[in-house]
Amino acid sequence: MSGCVDSHVKGTGSASTARAVLFIKVLVFAVLCVGGVTAVLFFKRSASASVAILIAFILIALSLASVYHNFIQGRKTCLGQLGCRSLFYLFGTCIVLAVAMEIGTLVGAATKSPFVLGDWSVQRLGMFACIAYLIEMLSLEYLPVGFFARFKERCKRIEKKSLVRAMLYALGVAFGSAGAGFLVSYFLGIAFLPATAFSLLSIVTVLVLVCICKRGSHLRIETGFLIVALSAGIAFVVAVPASNLFSWDDEVHYGNALRLSYISDPEFTSSDLMMTQLFSVEGGHSIDASMGRWPLNFDLTWPEDQIDHLNGELDAGFERGPVQVGEGVDLSVLNYTMVGYIPSAMGLWLGRLLGLPFHMIFALGRIANLLSYCLVCYAAIRIIPCKKALLCALALIPTSLFMASNYAYDPWLISFGFLSIALLVREFASPKPLTVRSAFPIFLAFLLALGPKAVYFPFIGLMYLMPRKKIAPEKRRVYYFAVVALGIIVVLTFLAPLIATNGGGSGDPRGGADVNSSLQLKHVLADPAGYLLLVIRFLFLGYLIPVNVATAMVNLAYLGDLSISCLPFALGILVYLAGLMLVDTNDASRALSSVGSKAWTLFLFSVALFGICTALYLSFTPVGADGIAGVQSRYLLPFLLPLGLFVLNFKKGFSVNERACGATALAVSSTLVLVTWWCLLFSRLIV
Repeated sequence: MSGCVDSHVKGTGSASTARAVLFIKVLVFAVLCVGGVTAVLFFKRSASASVAILIAFILIALSLASVYHNFIQGRKTCLGQLGCRSLFYLFGTCIVLAVAMEIGTLVGAATKSPFVLGDWSVQRLGMFACIAYLIEMLSLEYLPVGFFARFKERCKRIEKKSLVRAMLYALGVAFGSAGAGFLVSYFLGIAFLPATAFSLLSIVTVLVLVCICKRGSHLRIETGFLIVALSAGIAFVVAVPASNLFSWDDEVHYGNALRLSYISDPEFTSSDLMMTQLFSVEGGHSIDASMGRWPLNFDLTWPEDQIDHLNGELDAGFERGPVQVGEGVDLSVLNYTMVGYIPSAMGLWLGRLLGLPFHMIFALGRIANLLSYCLVCYAAIRIIPCKKALLCALALIPTSLFMASNYAYDPWLISFGFLSIALLVREFASPKPLTVRSAFPIFLAFLLALGPKAVYFPFIGLMYLMPRKKIAPEKRRVYYFAVVALGIIVVLTFLAPLIATNGGGSGDPRGGADVNSSLQLKHVLADPAGYLLLVIRFLFLGYLIPVNVATAMVNLAYLGDLSISCLPFALGILVYLAGLMLVDTNDASRALSSVGSKAWTLFLFSVALFGICTALYLSFTPVGADGIAGVQSRYLLPFLLPLGLFVLNFKKGFSVNERACGATALAVSSTLVLVTWWCLLFSRLIV
């Protein structure tokens, strides 16, 4: 009798599970259909937005598949074993978080209020709910079982004596930095705050290096990187909190981050307009935000009172309230490239919520961008099983750290590019077979990395280097199809606007009046062989020569380029990085070295470079020109890690102690940052 009851219960359970699986399949199909229809409807209004919407619906559909494993099968998660009822808590939490974020947005807005129902945005609430849902599903899928319990246990283990000791050390470093800053200010004539910030950076860097080199120290290279990089970036932001014409196109990047921070109904004060329009002097302001950095003068200095005066005017302009208010969701926000602005937008959102003055809100957006770059690079260094020292050195390249400390989306591309390759290499070295659960983070990292600049899409092809033995025979076709599908989706993000505008339209207005993408495309198609020769000549006779590559290392945009005043210094960085690629080896890195991987990586590198040249030839170069305008040396920075891992990597090479190699790389790279920071910024901030 009991056997009959058990079989009946099992039959009932299996039947309900089958119904749940069918329901999820139908739901996934429905979500994909809705996403496809929505993307088609948006295509005429904005091709870029249509592709971004399609990507969002695909991610939501994929996340629904994990509902089966986490809630129906009852897999153990970081929150314990979940059941179907937990789904209601999940969706309820999403709604609560969405409402909380909407309230925060309205509190930070000058012309809106959370107490006025008409000010609430349904579209923004929906986007917040989707974001919360995706984050919750990723957390349930990838946070380890017992994560929160272990976190609480670690917090309990922290002794009060250790906290007091750490606070005393921090106070000692702070007072020491203030004292050193006073001496630097007194004897060298540098403003006190920048002098103190630079002194703090120098002291922290020395302490980190001493701790790493100390025998028996448990400080890892990735932790050392995180401390040094954050200290360097924050010191840079503190020195000049608010200004434009610092980094490349920072006025454009700030405007995009500001729109994204509102999502709907963006507000622009006179101070915001000053930061989004070069050389603009709005009503109530007496100087523009560039502080005289154009025309370029690398001997220019900035007195302390000039910076304070600019900050005061910007704060006053912000206090006067918005002078422009947008209506509804700007379609530019619904763009795949906007993912690169998420960190800065979060910083701006938080600054408004806290009621900070404008120059602090602006600085907080920069710090958020820096924090994102540092944390993602930290994760990449921690994850990668080989060449940690090389990755640390690449993440500390002064140009990359400079962009991360400003409004830019290149740091998002570089950091998530590092992370995607680190995840890929870790999977190469793992003896376990590839599963959907282990492959999805790699796909997602590549998808996120390529958002700002999809033209780097050929490096998705590195996923084809996955050893065949790691993929079950029946799953190989699915894996290869998924790689191709990811590539097609990324390509669509820049191909769709090209199709919608019949060849790109008039092109980038920054390239000049003679730029016309449609006419340039016709010119290329009329003589493809001639265009190919033009690209080859441009690359090998100018762009890829060592002198040009060296400028990518120590170029701080409108603050100056150390490779101009001290070329041997910049070339020395190239020699240093090449040496690291050869010396930083272990068994995992030697396993990556093969003729096939070298040839394939070089092919992908060539295709990506050709794509970059073509994109700028169409959008930035006058029609029929014999050269290619706008291809900057910093575009090579994302290529350095894959080249170091797969090309300049040999099975027979030098073998050194990994910890010693990491400590040396951190010491040299930190010194490069300090020298570059001092020469191009801090030495010019006078009393």
